[in-house]
Amino acid sequence: MTILWSALISVTSPLPADWASTARTDIEAGYALMRDNHPGWDDPDNKGFRLQLGRARAAGLAAAAKATDADGYAAALGAFSTVLADGHSVLRTKNQSEYSAKWPGFVTAWRGDALYVAEGMAASGFGPGSTIVSCDGTKARQFIRNRLEPRALRPEEEGRWWALAGRALIDSNQAAGNPPRQCTFANGSQKVTVDLHWQAAPPDLQLRLIRASDGGYTDIGLSEPRPSLFLVGLSTFQPGKAEIVTASPAP
Repeated sequence: MTILWSALISVTSPLPADWASTARTDIEAGYALMRDNHPGWDDPDNKGFRLQLGRARAAGLAAAAKATDADGYAAALGAFSTVLADGHSVLRTKNQSEYSAKWPGFVTAWRGDALYVAEGMAASGFGPGSTIVSCDGTKARQFIRNRLEPRALRPEEEGRWWALAGRALIDSNQAAGNPPRQCTFANGSQKVTVDLHWQAAPPDLQLRLIRASDGGYTDIGLSEPRPSLFLVGLSTFQPGKAEIVTASPAP
């Protein structure tokens, strides 16, 4: 049996004339891939998987019936993946990228139980460190769920908030619905509601989002940036040549 880590369904060029039919076809293809390759299908200790996969298929097909454009197509794949709730087995478009996205001139990051400005908007007085209270009248947590849960946020997993919440304020097919027109920011006891101005995102947006969610990087090893503060730098899951450390032989 082949373990299917992820299913990538792409729309070929030219764009389909019938988005609903294309979405339905790809949902069925994704279901077949999961059925034939996902270990959960034959796992005796995971008896609920087949029912869960069936529910994912039903949710995807229901959303596919409403698809009239690329966003509706993405919503159908997202509906399937949301119900399946398996981060290693998802349906998404191959060209799902932040590079064609729009942004409001800043990026955000989820920390603890709040959404913070991580970069940008300093000119308004509510720059990095400010919290976003609400967007278009909806409190930040619910706003994030509305935008990202249809795209497989998996809100019961705290780590997904940390990794993905900032994408709620990016206009791309990784978020559902229309981007907000305005958000309310807080800095201490001060609050201000700001109209958002959407513009083409910079080419390094993906890096900015990763930096906001994951923080900065440091060399592998132990350092002491200031007295009594020790920083341990570890390798990533996909280290480059500069990150690979060859162990010295034991004396």
